[in-house]
Amino acid sequence: MAELIPRRVLFGNPERIMPRISPDASTLAWIAPRDGVLNVWTAPVGPDGVDWAAARVVTDDTDRGIRMYTWAHDGRHLLYLQDSGGDENWRLHDVDLETMERRDLTPFEGVRAEIIATEKKFPTDILVGLNRDNPQLHDVYRLDLVTGELVKEVENPGFIGWIADTELVVRCGIAMQPDGGMVVMIRDDPGQDWRPLLSIAAEDALTTGPVAFSADGRSLLATSSVGGNTGRLVRINLASGATEVLAEDPEADVTGIRLHPDTREPQIVIFLKDRSEYLALDPAVEPDLAAIRALHPGDPLGGDGDDDDRVWLVGFTNDTGPVPYYAYDRERREGRFLFEHQPELSRYELAPMEPLEFTARDGLTVHGYATFPPGAGRSGLPMVLNVHGGPWARDAWGFDPEAQWFANRGYLCLQVNFRGSTGYGKAFVNAGDREWGGKMQDDLLDGVAFAVSQGWADPARVAIYGVHPGHLLLRRGHRRPVEPEDPDRDHPALLGPADRAVPHPGGRPGQGRRLPVVPLPAVPGGGHPDPAADRPGRQRPAGEAGRVGADRRRPARGRHRLRVHALPRRGPRVRQAGEPAALLRGGRTVPRPPSRRPGRGVVRARELLQPGVTRARSRRGWSSSRPTRRWTPCARRDGSSQTRSRRCGRRRRSAPG
Repeated sequence: MAELIPRRVLFGNPERIMPRISPDASTLAWIAPRDGVLNVWTAPVGPDGVDWAAARVVTDDTDRGIRMYTWAHDGRHLLYLQDSGGDENWRLHDVDLETMERRDLTPFEGVRAEIIATEKKFPTDILVGLNRDNPQLHDVYRLDLVTGELVKEVENPGFIGWIADTELVVRCGIAMQPDGGMVVMIRDDPGQDWRPLLSIAAEDALTTGPVAFSADGRSLLATSSVGGNTGRLVRINLASGATEVLAEDPEADVTGIRLHPDTREPQIVIFLKDRSEYLALDPAVEPDLAAIRALHPGDPLGGDGDDDDRVWLVGFTNDTGPVPYYAYDRERREGRFLFEHQPELSRYELAPMEPLEFTARDGLTVHGYATFPPGAGRSGLPMVLNVHGGPWARDAWGFDPEAQWFANRGYLCLQVNFRGSTGYGKAFVNAGDREWGGKMQDDLLDGVAFAVSQGWADPARVAIYGVHPGHLLLRRGHRRPVEPEDPDRDHPALLGPADRAVPHPGGRPGQGRRLPVVPLPAVPGGGHPDPAADRPGRQRPAGEAGRVGADRRRPARGRHRLRVHALPRRGPRVRQAGEPAALLRGGRTVPRPPSRRPGRGVVRARELLQPGVTRARSRRGWSSSRPTRRWTPCARRDGSSQTRSRRCGRRRRSAPG
């Protein structure tokens, strides 16, 4: 068996992550811990590269850490978002790198700030969304970084998202409809009325949305599945409404776009299949893409760039090692290594993440991934079915600390992109509607049956694990009764994860049926990624939420049981101080203890990885001017409107955490 990887290496704070280059390419910023708390650091960049010896921390967070930041186009201010105690009422802060003065630019209680747009032609102006007047709606304000003055520019008529043009004028909004659809509204000038440009039916709402205005403001780039199945990159003429398809794939949605920072023309399009596939629309970037692909065998995750479009920062998702970051010089077509997100991972043997597909019982093709424990063979393995959250999300190829944790401890990790997962077109994502407790769970069980049929998994040793909304699938999944068409009743048993019974489909409250809890052979080095789970008695202070119960090593004929526990709205977690021990015994039903804190639990460092490095999320958002410098296969992490767009789709999605 491979050497055990400490949980702090898999799940702890990264050494460095999320590099951002200043507009003039003279300074590199990144996130790294200071005294165990994630903060923003900077270092000068010279002809010989980054001067790491001159690195300094420029923010002073001592609580939850900073996860979202970006450069202002003046190159003097760094902007970052931070909330208080996990209330998600993000405030916009800045730090002046010349004076080190730090300001709270939106010091309003109970108000959430969002960066809507920045533009290099207006280096000290920022468009900010604030829900000061109506908690449900964000009005648009113009922020002057020199004076700190906020001036309201647009009163929100009921829109859930905004797009500004290259003149930093808000000309596009997204209006929700009662049936779950959306309408893209535009206006030609600030003083004119809003008019509809594109009507999006409910079935297209998860795969359609505006991206950016063209440089001349006469057309709008968007991803759209209207009239098709997959989300395509299209250009919509604002005057005529005519739509031109620029890029499409019959099997996968567009999940990433790089736009030229000045012309706003699309240059590179990404389709996320088993792995990322790249299409260069601009012949000028084809040599760049080829040179970047030659730097590392992983899939490139384009990040930041300078205002001259000369330097690109690129990370590589990598299933068997840490995520490396490079600074790519477009003139020389050379990449200079910057850092790895967790260098200590290189000391250990990681397991490859292998794509797979199978046919569900109703004929639908379902994709997923299998991660085998190193050195343990490929047959008769104990297996953990790792269910992703969302459900409008998906698992993707790359470094996944949970998959590596299970594989390193001797378990085959199976990840299934069940129906309702994103990225495979609207027919697939909409096939999950009204199927919680139904065909979604069928897909999970069919995935287990597939692994068993391949000889990979021992049907007597199968467990299930899930986080966030995925734990609801998990809670029902393990209680699905043995299928009637299974005369031998040999369907693999799934581990009971929850603390109280839930009715199976068609049942009534109190009639939940369980599959047995299956003892798994003891594996050395068990335990939970959160060190608090390994305190004496496996308890943690009341009110301190976690993600999953500890690997509890109770003597049971030489075996222990991997127990996973969950509470609604709280997610899987360990037993808390004062809760009855019955919570940990045989899935016995006990009354639900009251929630002692708001929010969704602890902040996880892996959320800071570039989108797609761990789990790619649905590209739901409306890119503002800033994302033209990004070509990540998922939503932005710098606090722009892309961040909030995950919460304002046809059905509200929760942000990670």
